[in-house]
Amino acid sequence: MILTNNTVQVEKSSNFQSTDFRIDAKYKNKVLWMLINQYRFKIRTPIQEIVSNARDAQRENGNPDKPIKIQLPTKIEPTFIVRDFGVGMDEERIKTIFTSFGASTKNADNSQTGGFGIGAKSPLAYTDSFNIKTYVDGKYWFYVVAKTSDDGLGINLLGHGDTTEDNGTEVQIPVASGDVRAFVEGACRTTMFWDVQPEFNLLDEDLYRVNNGTEIAEGFSVYKKSNLGNLFNADLMFVIDGIPYEVDGYLTRKVQKLSDITEKIGYHSIAVIELNTGDIDLLQTREAIEETDKTIEKLQIIGFKAFSDLGLYLESCFTEKTLEGRIKQFNDLSAKFRGINYHNFETFKISSNYIDISSQLSTLSYNFKDRYGSSTLIRPKRYTRFGYSKRPQDATEFFWDDLKDTESDNIKARRLRTFLSETRTIPVLIEQHDATNFVYIRTLRMLGAKKLSSLELPKKTVRVKGAKKVVVKKPATITVHALSAYSRGNNSTRTPRTYKLKGLETKYVYTGYNDNSIMDSEQTNYTLKNHFDLIPCKLSKGDIKAIQGNENFIHIDTFLESFKPTDAMISRLAKDLIFGYGSSKKFELRENDLVEDSKMICENITRIQDKVLTKMAQSVTLIKEDTYLDRNFKNLIREKYQGKIQSKAKIMEMFLGRLERKYPLVKLIHERSEFVTYINEKAR
Repeated sequence: MILTNNTVQVEKSSNFQSTDFRIDAKYKNKVLWMLINQYRFKIRTPIQEIVSNARDAQRENGNPDKPIKIQLPTKIEPTFIVRDFGVGMDEERIKTIFTSFGASTKNADNSQTGGFGIGAKSPLAYTDSFNIKTYVDGKYWFYVVAKTSDDGLGINLLGHGDTTEDNGTEVQIPVASGDVRAFVEGACRTTMFWDVQPEFNLLDEDLYRVNNGTEIAEGFSVYKKSNLGNLFNADLMFVIDGIPYEVDGYLTRKVQKLSDITEKIGYHSIAVIELNTGDIDLLQTREAIEETDKTIEKLQIIGFKAFSDLGLYLESCFTEKTLEGRIKQFNDLSAKFRGINYHNFETFKISSNYIDISSQLSTLSYNFKDRYGSSTLIRPKRYTRFGYSKRPQDATEFFWDDLKDTESDNIKARRLRTFLSETRTIPVLIEQHDATNFVYIRTLRMLGAKKLSSLELPKKTVRVKGAKKVVVKKPATITVHALSAYSRGNNSTRTPRTYKLKGLETKYVYTGYNDNSIMDSEQTNYTLKNHFDLIPCKLSKGDIKAIQGNENFIHIDTFLESFKPTDAMISRLAKDLIFGYGSSKKFELRENDLVEDSKMICENITRIQDKVLTKMAQSVTLIKEDTYLDRNFKNLIREKYQGKIQSKAKIMEMFLGRLERKYPLVKLIHERSEFVTYINEKAR
């Protein structure tokens, strides 16, 4: 990277004396370590420096399309190794370039990432020593770079000889077992946007993936954060020469258009903009963007263009002419970005589950207020936000007043109230207000507004003296006392609610008020609700008679008679035999290891060569669901299915026994790729 210096011209008198600053030899080592320890990220940044140096070495050698090799550390082999196929470093280059701070082969070239001469020593910010093995024209040199006894920094030659290896350099960094995951994530994060991807020895595919991005314009894409392995937290990121730089909120607030972009795409997504090396200033450590006048000025230009590109892209996505079509396109777009917040049209805005009407128009809507199961018509209000989701309470229908002065406001209101009562859909009357005729008519077409006259006008009831009173039969209703369903706490009933039996979709398990049952336990009710999607409740004798034959209600005794536990529930109780209170606990592996190890085996069943182990893992049954069971259900299952539980427990013991005997280091491994590699190596 080309380094720029701002020269300041100072006028001085003839008798003005000047003295240059210097570094006292006594404090040289202190200054060197200050340079090395300036990195904020002690793992991520050294990785970025080393892999960037490897790529630059190949660019210098004229083979940039050849992938570098990266060996990720594991708990079994805790060393991070980067191998490039560049020019290598002979003894002269080691002495003149590598051991010098400030000297670099890149400070006159923007096609390479470095330029400060510090990055090659950056591993010392993490560890006290690391190794370098370099190959040049059939010769190799093996060095160790380490802190010296006088707190200095030195490089020692450990070996030298002939080799058949291709030219290049290999950097080896020892990794603490607790930092293995951080090194894997750091390597993935740094190289994710490289044009030529490195060759990894093993990799977690769920972590290292850059896909499903949406290209907004050339050099500008939007990704779901989950599709970048959740390695980035910011909402905006610049990629410079393949290296990602997250933009913090402080910087985006200084550039309004960048802030507008992040607000538009939502917090689940991240905007990625590619820049050329040297476009903006970076900190000397290259860990973040440096906030300079040059950077802010450039970001103003970048932000304006990117926001314009985003607006053009979004407009191109809305091709439908109807409101329903545009809502569908908005939801599709939101799913693609995972959280686009809104999109403005001329007189309304579509956002998540809502339509916001512009102040140019006026609206009048009616609605119900529900309380304790009864509905009361409330006075019309001039809302500006209306729901459009499929939930009944959010259903909205738009109308326009074609009747004008031919009907009074009271009669128009009767039409709207009757429509609301019969359909439970919120009627919204769109009025022109300050909008022009053109805008008003186009909005009505877009919203699919119907004529107000299309609503039926209910006939007025005429009372006749002496007429026989007609009794209207009300629909059957019941009062439900739902029971609390938490995993802990005392049982209690919630506020009773009255429901119409007709059209009721919720499933209930019930008992009488004076009945004693397992539903007196709140933990049992938690199991009923979360495992079986049944709402536990109590009913009066009259309501129990009313719901006879209704498929939405089942008595607790009837439910228990027909109850059959799932395989996961059997496995849960089998694990209790092995790991629960009072068990022998003869295994070093824990209960969590049983679940995680069997899960990893079943997910990679075609890749694992130990077929006996894979068969056992399948028999163990993965517990993918929440298998919390309260004491009552545990006792019920143990009484009826003791044989199945014991049989399952034996298979689990065999599974754990084989793991501990044949694969003793498996308890140290929690990464899927390491797990498969280790088992296959031992199984051979």
